[in-house]
Amino acid sequence: MFAIATRAGSPHRAFIDIEKILKKRGKRLDAYFTLNMGNNAFVPVPTREEIAEFESVVQDRLDLIQQSIIHKERNREKDTHSTTLLPFASVVLRLIPLFTVLAEYAGLKHFFYSDSKCTGCSTCERVCLSQKVKMTVKKPVWQENVRCYMC
Repeated sequence: MFAIATRAGSPHRAFIDIEKILKKRGKRLDAYFTLNMGNNAFVPVPTREEIAEFESVVQDRLDLIQQSIIHKERNREKDTHSTTLLPFASVVLRLIPLFTVLAEYAGLKHFFYSDSKCTGCSTCERVCLSQKVKMTVKKPVWQENVRCYMC
């Protein structure tokens, strides 16, 4: 079993959280990988050349990940690919679940949405770890009675 987390270069707790969920089911990740992806928040718009270079780096990493998965290699590497240093990142990352609860309490229940571009492919439903997303008439519905893991 493997997982791939994407991020905008900042530290993350994705695998810690996934391992917690899996442990309850008597399972464990054999491999996990992190990919730095593009980010559209708080950064200037990149040039076409910068985007091409970024995509090349991502593709190279994907090729390595693919080979590792094909060969069923165990990979629990330390995260050395972080590009953004956040002061007190470990403290902030531990507080994210609290922010989620507070946001829900404040009435901010709809963190995600679909629009007219949704094709109804059901990918969101299949990958949702909390099973919050359910497809209804080829559109995702975020169930009110299911807690979002904010993954």
